[in-house]
Amino acid sequence: MLNINNKFEIGQEVYLIEKKQCPVCNDKGSFYHNGYYIECPKCKANSNGQYIVAEGTYKITGIRTNTQDGIDFSIRYNASGKKRPENRIFATKKEAEECCKALNLSY
Repeated sequence: MLNINNKFEIGQEVYLIEKKQCPVCNDKGSFYHNGYYIECPKCKANSNGQYIVAEGTYKITGIRTNTQDGIDFSIRYNASGKKRPENRIFATKKEAEECCKALNLSY
């Protein structure tokens, strides 16, 4: 029997993090203009984007697991229509902000 230690429960209010895309190049790092590819002046070809805390709170409406061998498995949550892995969902806004800060520093 498989026991799943999910971090969040159905109905729980949570905070999500997401990647903010560059509005100029859509995270491609460059764009085509007048016959030339130009390095994006906004993100300077650093097309990794920036992680931000999504606005508002979201409610967990579903939990899905996936396993191939019965040992290693992943958990994904449906949070108000947005599907996220467990490491992109947080119980508090402070935890979400700290994760964004760490992810943004690593790029």
